[in-house]
Amino acid sequence: MEHRWRSQGELVKRLPLWTTGDRALDLYLPAHIDHNKPPMTVVCLAGGGYSRRAWHEGPAVVLWLAMNGFAAVDVPYTTAEDIPAGEPLGLRPLRDACRAVRVVRDHAGQFGLSPNRVGVMGFSAGGHLAGSVALLHEQSNPGDDLAGTWSGRPDAAVMIYPVVSMIPPCHEGSANNLLGASASREVRERWSLQTRVTPAAPPLFVLHAQDDGTVPVQGSMELATAWQREGVPFEAHFFPTGGHGFGLALDNPRLCAWPGLLKKWLLSL
Repeated sequence: MEHRWRSQGELVKRLPLWTTGDRALDLYLPAHIDHNKPPMTVVCLAGGGYSRRAWHEGPAVVLWLAMNGFAAVDVPYTTAEDIPAGEPLGLRPLRDACRAVRVVRDHAGQFGLSPNRVGVMGFSAGGHLAGSVALLHEQSNPGDDLAGTWSGRPDAAVMIYPVVSMIPPCHEGSANNLLGASASREVRERWSLQTRVTPAAPPLFVLHAQDDGTVPVQGSMELATAWQREGVPFEAHFFPTGGHGFGLALDNPRLCAWPGLLKKWLLSL
């Protein structure tokens, strides 16, 4: 039986991210929910080099997802703007992102959603965070009261022009904000996603432009190779041009095809 949400108040639900503080998740629901196959809920992580969160990769993407039949939230994860200057972020963004996955699961039944159909999607540094949620989620457990009830591991991972490696050549701004400029190679390796893939990783959708001059495309290629090596399903798309930070690219005659590819992939899960 299909349930119809008839008003704006029913289409957007505000959920607190943590039990203290004022950060919240706005859960956008699709106009129609099929209870026999609830839609994927997508936890969105905007890019911004771990220094900020880009609007066109967060709220704009959440709206697009809801308009295309998915539930979605934009996560106000901690960035360098939120902490003292020069202090590395460390586990803060990962804890926020995994908490968002758990909060969505904790409330899924209220809205006709499934706690077993929660994906994570990130752009650029947000892509690194999405990959961290997929691969390093257990590091987020301490201090999270929902960790004993819900896993922080997503059921799918979407990474769009992601920062993957923290080892040069890489996006040094993201690495410095997350780990600190003086982070050792050992620490950088631990946060380099291509080295952390195991058979327990969720299905992956990864997309990158080959002429990206900001975040090396090689990282996404290595990530796809790692997923293949571990025998985990993945879909990879590499566009010849597009640069970096194009978001949904709805006004680009070539790149505008990628959201449709993502929609088909999400519907296949």
